[in-house]
Amino acid sequence: MEKIVQQAINDTLTEIKTRAPEEYARLEADPKSMAKVKKAARVGAEEEVQIGKSMPHGEIWPKDIAALLLKNNLSMARVEMIKDALNIPTYQLDLAKEDGSTVLRFTRQGKEYVAPRSMLSKTDIDWAKMKQITSIVVEAVFLVLQAVGVKVAMDETLLARVIAEVEPAIASSSAVQKAVQALKEIWNNGSIWERAKAIFELVKATNGAGILWKTIKAICSNMDWLDWVETFGLVSAMIIAAFLTDGAALIAKIVLALHSAYQLGKKIVNLNELEKITF
Repeated sequence: MEKIVQQAINDTLTEIKTRAPEEYARLEADPKSMAKVKKAARVGAEEEVQIGKSMPHGEIWPKDIAALLLKNNLSMARVEMIKDALNIPTYQLDLAKEDGSTVLRFTRQGKEYVAPRSMLSKTDIDWAKMKQITSIVVEAVFLVLQAVGVKVAMDETLLARVIAEVEPAIASSSAVQKAVQALKEIWNNGSIWERAKAIFELVKATNGAGILWKTIKAICSNMDWLDWVETFGLVSAMIIAAFLTDGAALIAKIVLALHSAYQLGKKIVNLNELEKITF
């Protein structure tokens, strides 16, 4: 266990050094700050490894996952946060037929988010797909943040900042787009555990593309520098520990969240419908 935890801490510090060299230099100059980040990383890594070790082999019911998490000293508030992780709104896309053409409408919490756009060409379809993929990816990252205990509160201004940061990275990452495609295919035919494993693979891809980092930094943009580096340390170490093992704990947490995945399911349906539009 300690070997995996230590590797997760070391890899997290390497990630911080690569992504934020100025902040890393400040950590090196201040041993107390470095100790705080290492402690946060240890908390994330140890939780993942400990819960993973206690997971039974095979698929278990969500109520049993919740009981197992409580047994491993997660509070009921943490368990409820995980269950609610897919209810953090980004935006919803709705496709409708108007005057013989398909019109895409964007809403957020029942209000117009972006002006409607008619799907008149392949360029429009590709643009719409990227908007929907971005929403799916960002919500997957929100899920992971809440799974590790970071409460996500998202107003429209902050959401716009997050989308502006991550959409170009998603557009340039074939690995992330392939992971979303795989999630779509499994969503249509797979079990809840297979869907959770597909989201886990998507999280792997977002981490590799730097999207996890960009999202956390955008969400924490109003925090003191040390607070957001600590937050990244906590999340990154948990995810790295999951990658170093079989991801059992994180996948189980995703399963728990998927029982409130109605909106995510609609986004998958939208991708299916967009792919059917031809010219």
